[in-house]
Amino acid sequence: MAMVINTNMAAINATRILDKTTVEQSTSMERLTSGLEINGAKDNAAGLAIATGMTSQIRGTDQAIRNANDGISLAQTMDGSMEEVVNMMQRMRELGVQALNGTYSDENRAQMNTEYSQLAAEIKRVGETTSFNDKNLLNGSATQFSVHVGWQVGSANQVKLSTYDALTLGSDLGGLTISTATAASTAITSIDTKLGSINEFRAKWGAVQNRLESTVSNLANVNENMNAARSRIQDADFAKESANLARTQVLQQAGMSMLSQANSNSQNVLSLLR
Repeated sequence: MAMVINTNMAAINATRILDKTTVEQSTSMERLTSGLEINGAKDNAAGLAIATGMTSQIRGTDQAIRNANDGISLAQTMDGSMEEVVNMMQRMRELGVQALNGTYSDENRAQMNTEYSQLAAEIKRVGETTSFNDKNLLNGSATQFSVHVGWQVGSANQVKLSTYDALTLGSDLGGLTISTATAASTAITSIDTKLGSINEFRAKWGAVQNRLESTVSNLANVNENMNAARSRIQDADFAKESANLARTQVLQQAGMSMLSQANSNSQNVLSLLR
């Protein structure tokens, strides 16, 4: 090989390889620092696009799970309040049956009616005050609530939860009396009818709760699989990157040594001039 001084091919070659090694080392350090194999579009444009889409689905599904759990809580709130309403209605019916008995005087029935009226007023109060996140549930202001249980838009991802108007219920029952046997009979008939209606609503709420619990379980399973799939695409393999970092560090040291050697070779030309 000719000995020249204007073009040091050995140094150029060593510099090129050293630059490549430095880039590889920088990439491994970035991946080990972030924990991600894909830190930008330059690493894997297609993989980044897929991982970004998966992130949207994962985060949307996380929120859908929270939405479904909120829906369960809302249904439980309504059902719990209506359970107390039913207990009060059962007591009102009991008073009505008592008022039917001919052994009681009108004065006795008036005393029974006082308790009956107070219970009706309490049912009305329950209807006015039962709320969830500042939303009235049982005052008739809303006929249903929509629980969004999907990560995408669309009515297919909404579960409808009907409400019951306990405010009107309390007013209707409060408009009746058990002051006479005839009035008590009318009140009992009305209570029985309304109890049947309430039972239908509570059955629907129970069904919706069971559905939402199944929805939460399914969404959690989907989310687990999506997280695993995204991890395979974008997460860094620490064993692989650690080994690659060690390799590039050795190559970098060797490259620096060879570059130094290549630069010193030019000095050897001077020996020919002595």
